[in-house]
Amino acid sequence: MTRLDFKSKLQLIVFAITILTFIWVIFSSIHTYNTHLDKIENQIDEVKQLILYNVIWGNEIPLQEKSKACDIYIKLGYNSLTKKHCDSIIVKVGNKNEI
Repeated sequence: MTRLDFKSKLQLIVFAITILTFIWVIFSSIHTYNTHLDKIENQIDEVKQLILYNVIWGNEIPLQEKSKACDIYIKLGYNSLTKKHCDSIIVKVGNKNEI
């Protein structure tokens, strides 16, 4: 076996550090991307909820549209005063459909 001289050892160390740095950059980029993706998904969910809320509580919105929005609102698992309002809308739509 031959012993590596100082220059070869230094090159090997630099190469190892370069590889480790490259791997760290890749993983940190993926983590950053996933973090931003989670934030975007949360914002989309908030916008969805607000749109449904505005349809459900809107005065000029037809009852049928409110009923459809309520179905989606309840299926998405939102639970609030709006859900109680949805229950009354669904009852009203059910009564109109029976006539």
